[in-house]
Amino acid sequence: MKKMILYQPLYIDNRTDSNSGTLVRPIQMKRAFESIGYHVISINGSTKHRKAMLHDALKDPELEFMYIESANVPMCLSNKDHIPVAPFSDINNFILAKKTIGLGLFYRDAFWRYPSFTAEVGILKSLVLKSLFYIEFCCLK
Repeated sequence: MKKMILYQPLYIDNRTDSNSGTLVRPIQMKRAFESIGYHVISINGSTKHRKAMLHDALKDPELEFMYIESANVPMCLSNKDHIPVAPFSDINNFILAKKTIGLGLFYRDAFWRYPSFTAEVGILKSLVLKSLFYIEFCCLK
């Protein structure tokens, strides 16, 4: 059976009662990949959890690719408390995965690329967040 990873920095489950795109899109993507014959390995949750799950998943020689759903915050801030306990963990995960399988990214909520972002969040917060977004984005190329 074909295998792939669905990587989501936020915790998702299979609830169908949510109308949030953050939850609905990954669930629908998982179903779509399954409908075309893929066994989907879902990796989501805390930074520590994602790292451990990906490390285990990459041992499977049948993996074809990893599909990544971005978050509306830099991935290193995607823990429930938004504290970057391991700021480069996701980037390291992607670098590791790129060595053995292909990567695909759905990049959503790129509002940080617009000039109004700095006005909305302030200069200091904007500089920090934009730096984190750019680092993350460049590592996924």
